[in-house]
Amino acid sequence: MNVVLLIAIAQLGAYIGLALRMVASGLFRAYPFFSSYIAFELIRSVNNLWIPRNTDVYAEVYFLTQPVAWILNALTVWEVFRATLKSHPGISTLGRRTLLIAVSCATAVAVLSLMVAANLPISPFTPLERYILLERVIYSSLLVLILTLVGFLAFFPVPLSRNAMWHASLFAGYLFIRTTLWIVRNMVGPEFTAALNMIMSGTVLGLVAAWTIVLTADGEKKTILSSRRADKAHEERLMAQLDRINATLIASGRK
Repeated sequence: MNVVLLIAIAQLGAYIGLALRMVASGLFRAYPFFSSYIAFELIRSVNNLWIPRNTDVYAEVYFLTQPVAWILNALTVWEVFRATLKSHPGISTLGRRTLLIAVSCATAVAVLSLMVAANLPISPFTPLERYILLERVIYSSLLVLILTLVGFLAFFPVPLSRNAMWHASLFAGYLFIRTTLWIVRNMVGPEFTAALNMIMSGTVLGLVAAWTIVLTADGEKKTILSSRRADKAHEERLMAQLDRINATLIASGRK
């Protein structure tokens, strides 16, 4: 049994474990889009076990199903904004609107890039290169947005559930690794795709295992601050500033 198959089987087991965790703990209700993404990847993992790699059928299935993953990833980021900023709906709404605009712009830029690339010389890897370009632009935009959110949470002491804090951090890590590997793949060429895919699979296996461990029913009830300050007075000023920003955004939305 080769390493690729072993990782695929382990990844399937990890997805099953996380799916059971989400259902048993009731967290699928709090994170429906993330749960849908896990269910989608579980089904795709089962499907990929019996389709031979490096075949036209495997490539066709990948090309047909990957756009579904893009949509579910975007919806999961939207859900992360909602979960982490639940206590500040004005800021949460702004973040989610920014997400929709950013993804729409990223898709438009990618499509324009593909139109320009259509005039370039054709090679055996041209269809894959164009597909990867679109994927890289979409994931890069999602990564920038979620890293902005993580930076915001690191600066402002935002009250949120322990689950939401872990979820935001792990999903940011997931998008960072995926985007970085696509950039590396673009630099080194398609010949290294198999090795990079194995690295990605191993990383996803670790992240899914981490989600299974840290996301709990109690974690959804336990409220923490996203960041703490040794100077309590400074911490209170930041919280007051955050409340003012939120109130201003809510008031602006009503006009």
